[in-house]
Amino acid sequence: MSRVRNPEWESDEDLEKDLRKYVLENLKRNEVLDFLKRDYSQYAWSLGTLSRRLNYFGITYVDYDVTVQEVEPFARRTMALGSFWVIVPCTGKYVNSTSSPFREVWCTTS
Repeated sequence: MSRVRNPEWESDEDLEKDLRKYVLENLKRNEVLDFLKRDYSQYAWSLGTLSRRLNYFGITYVDYDVTVQEVEPFARRTMALGSFWVIVPCTGKYVNSTSSPFREVWCTTS
């Protein structure tokens, strides 16, 4: 017997497509839930089930495989427009395995 109570969603290609679309649009998880509860009411929905289903389909909000070379042209165009948020590598060493090598910085060009 499957551990999942209603495993039908696992083979729902439309659900996977819509989940990918919502993440690419960078919708907040609560906003995604609103659409899913409306369009896929046959499945139970909560923040927990949304996270598990995103994980099942391999969908993430952050792509850790993007290189600096891929981001640099976008950052340069954005800098030309004015203020923006950017994630930059920290110069410090790792303190432990859970510490992040990134920090968030507010930049402005004026």
